[in-house]
Amino acid sequence: MVIVSDAARLAGAASVLALVLGQAPVLAQESPLALPGVVVSASRIAVPAEQVGSSVTVITAEELAERQTVLVADILRDVPGVAVSRSGGVGTPTQVRIRGAEANQTVVIIDGVEAGDPVSGEFDFGSLLAGDIERIEVLRGPQSALWGADAIGGVVNIVTRKGTKGWQAHLSGETGSFATVLGNARIAGGNDRVDGALAVSGLTTEGFNIAREGGEKDGAGNLTLQGNLRYRPLDNLELALTGRHADTRTDTDPQDFAFPPTPTNGLVIDGDEQTRTSQFTGRAQATLDLMEGAWRHTLGANLTEIDYRYYIDGQRTGGNDGRRTRFDYQSSYRFETPGFAAATHDLILLAEHARETFENMGATPDAPENQKRHRDQTGLVGEYRLGLWQQLFLSGAVRQDWNSGFDDATTWRLTAAYLVPAVGTRLHGSYGTGVTNPTFYEQFGFFPESFVGNPDLKPEKSEGFDVGIEQPFFDGRLVADLTFFHTDLEDEIVTAFDPATFLSTVVNQDGRSRRQGVELALTAEPWAGGSLHAAYTYTDAEDPDGGQEVRRPRHVASLQASQRFLDGRAQLGIGIQYNGRQTDSEFVSTTPGTTVELDSYTLVDLFGAYALTDRVELYGRVENLFDESYEEVFSYSAPGIAFYAGMRVSLGGGAT
Repeated sequence: MVIVSDAARLAGAASVLALVLGQAPVLAQESPLALPGVVVSASRIAVPAEQVGSSVTVITAEELAERQTVLVADILRDVPGVAVSRSGGVGTPTQVRIRGAEANQTVVIIDGVEAGDPVSGEFDFGSLLAGDIERIEVLRGPQSALWGADAIGGVVNIVTRKGTKGWQAHLSGETGSFATVLGNARIAGGNDRVDGALAVSGLTTEGFNIAREGGEKDGAGNLTLQGNLRYRPLDNLELALTGRHADTRTDTDPQDFAFPPTPTNGLVIDGDEQTRTSQFTGRAQATLDLMEGAWRHTLGANLTEIDYRYYIDGQRTGGNDGRRTRFDYQSSYRFETPGFAAATHDLILLAEHARETFENMGATPDAPENQKRHRDQTGLVGEYRLGLWQQLFLSGAVRQDWNSGFDDATTWRLTAAYLVPAVGTRLHGSYGTGVTNPTFYEQFGFFPESFVGNPDLKPEKSEGFDVGIEQPFFDGRLVADLTFFHTDLEDEIVTAFDPATFLSTVVNQDGRSRRQGVELALTAEPWAGGSLHAAYTYTDAEDPDGGQEVRRPRHVASLQASQRFLDGRAQLGIGIQYNGRQTDSEFVSTTPGTTVELDSYTLVDLFGAYALTDRVELYGRVENLFDESYEEVFSYSAPGIAFYAGMRVSLGGGAT
């Protein structure tokens, strides 16, 4: 094993950055590295990226392919403001936190459908494969005015690949460490009136032992099917269907809660446990454009279903089913007033209604935890966007939600972006409020020996802002974006333990939790074929009593550098990820505290590819090059050094 200190690794990364910056000669007026195209999650309509006031990062399909991303969570580690916690290896529960918010305080949208689990309130990134994704948008800061409850931390919006004119087929496969095999296949085609795409991804791995001791391997399997279809019977009318289904299995290990306590009390130990999950998201949508496209109407229906089944020694011990149905109608109207500040105006109205259902199942039909619940929510949104002199872009949004199971809520948001063409500067900022509703588990979860829910919980409420500056340098070959953020959270839902009954429950905590920090993002193209991306986030997330919130590292940084050569046919790159010290919960009864500090860690990856022809490419990578030993979640081991190699093949023609 090669051992390299965190300081040495960070110093090496800084040296690479200094070398790149040293090659760039002069100040720029405009930048070719600005956010690509439009952003579809920062408003209820698509908006040019430079006009967005909120902080947003866009990850393209090209970046996913270059980094050879298998799981979406892995590339999210490189996004400013994002922290990732995985409980072991591939497929294990994986939480994503934005700006210190809890994992269930971020909305995840896949092709227009809210994909989070209706039961737990959060999306498990452990099983989200990246093979058929066109782009990922990470929108940071309170966004409940646009996207409803649970968007306190922000929004992760995922758009999959759509159909094309002509036809295309793409095949890829790889194999490597831990007996891992991954395969992707996609076919797409269409014409001016109809197009569609169908993709399938499969992954299987024997895994490794996620417990600190023992030799049992904890494997995983994933089969994901994704499809979409669009039909344009008229030039101004489009009908669309999209759907995603994933079946997964994940081997896990239990925590030792034996009584009297054993030497491994509170730690993860070897055991034959498995979780099997079935996930489905789908949407049907009709879009009608009137007045030469100025007035758009969209009518849609969504369905999200997530079913869990839990097994010990091959016997089912329980499970739960969650379902969310949503119906929505949106009308947007755009007009201009050239005589008044060369202004552009967008008016958007949205009405939606959702029903969520929850079914909890024990091991037997008469188990005490068996129950069914449902709740309804109706929302009304108004948004106004104003552009002045093609330099100042303002937006305001307000939302009212009526809830059947808890308090109604009103949320709002204001944003601004200002362009200074003479020097290429872009100033941006936002201020808004958010809510996170109690989850079904928090309200009604019931485990006779350990936990009972609290149906009287109130929604969590937040208010926060961010302000930042984006500046190009050196002929636009370097773009830097620096942002400060601050959010206060009230009525935070926390776990409380009753020593008299030995039961845990959840309550609304008194006082305010504070989350604030700084995000820095750098993107550079120092010379032909070279690219560099760097990010750093400082996050201070405190409970009302001043204690550090768990799984929120104060310091997170990343650096990716790559170079293309041989007329662009070959590419080599390096990725470095640093995760600072953080606290986590621990349940060891023999220690006086309830939290423990996890050490910092640095991961170094190498990746490369070579195009044999215009249609065939070989690629490979090394993950965790220095075989770092670390834990992202207390007592769960993470994978060591790993090697992977694969091939991509493209067939057919048409637009890409």
